[in-house]
Amino acid sequence: MNEKAKTVHEVAKLTGITARTLHYYDEIGLLKPSIITEAKYRQYTDDDLTRLQEILFFREVGFALKEIKELLDSPHYVRSEALERHVLILEAQKERIEALISLVKDTINGNKEIKFSAFSNAKILELQSQFQEEVLEQWGNTESFREYKTMFSSHSKQIQEKEIESFYSMARNIFEKLAMYENSPAESSEVQAIVHEWQQYISEHFYECNKQILSNLGVLYITDERFTTFINRFSSGNLAAFFNEAIPPHSTYDDFDVYMMIAYGEVGYDYHDYNDLKALQFIPGQSSYADVVLKGMNKYTGIKALLKQLNISDYIAFGDSMNDLEMLAHAKIAVVLGNGCFEAKQIADIVTECVCEHGIYHALVQMKQIKPHESFERRTIYE
Repeated sequence: MNEKAKTVHEVAKLTGITARTLHYYDEIGLLKPSIITEAKYRQYTDDDLTRLQEILFFREVGFALKEIKELLDSPHYVRSEALERHVLILEAQKERIEALISLVKDTINGNKEIKFSAFSNAKILELQSQFQEEVLEQWGNTESFREYKTMFSSHSKQIQEKEIESFYSMARNIFEKLAMYENSPAESSEVQAIVHEWQQYISEHFYECNKQILSNLGVLYITDERFTTFINRFSSGNLAAFFNEAIPPHSTYDDFDVYMMIAYGEVGYDYHDYNDLKALQFIPGQSSYADVVLKGMNKYTGIKALLKQLNISDYIAFGDSMNDLEMLAHAKIAVVLGNGCFEAKQIADIVTECVCEHGIYHALVQMKQIKPHESFERRTIYE
């Protein structure tokens, strides 16, 4: 075995890059280890580490992973020229840091002269921009690079330099993290955490990004070619579509949030096919209707949240339909009305009279929660 070869964990410790990130680089073909042992362990040679160093250089300047792969694999790529340009950027960063240190020391020593030039990133941003332009001209003769150049050449002039730097850095971080989970379910906790992080960033730096606006942004990302092109730079697949899928659908009616809808079909209508939808589920009720809710949401999830808020542990549930099953299953006492469906009666503690025969009243009497009353004993609701 090559003594210089390093394992994933050794490379992670050496560079500060996570093992998951190294695995992802391997998956997308950006950094494939030269050695795979019989036990299927990845091992990295000096040449692999050199390529990793170049990847980190280009990330520092602001290129997306997909673009870095195209650059490094380009027959026109000249490593020495790229490194020389990167040195200029690092020297500019060093000058800025030294200026900041000097400013702090002067302040400590009582110098009251107000200076702001040390805080400027202008020179660094200018060098980074020049470097990107040169890279695109010399080594980036691909369609994706041309789209990137066209989109940002006009857009960037409208935003201040500091905002561009902050936004791009955050966007790259968000979408590259999302790309690592592109084969995971859109509703997974990891993916949802990334969506929430993006929502929080927009709210803090641009405008309040509520659920409705976030949902609208998801649609925008797949319908506006500029956004789609930008987001898909960070993945070999359709990352914009995946991001839209991961954003929970949301809507309002008359300025109220919509959490549930009811669909009506013919009596006996089969809603089963609609459950193939990624984010919604159709829960049939009695007769011809069905509750339309987000997947994972039902009557019990609402009751559970209310119980927690009120600091209550138990409840009694009354139901008769398929959309009551989760609520009934978790209740201390599950009461199903006589007109209820077979599935509900199977998990009931009490099966009472039909709803039209005051079933809830009779169940409460049976549980000794109320006393019998003559008016309920003599009449049905629909007489």
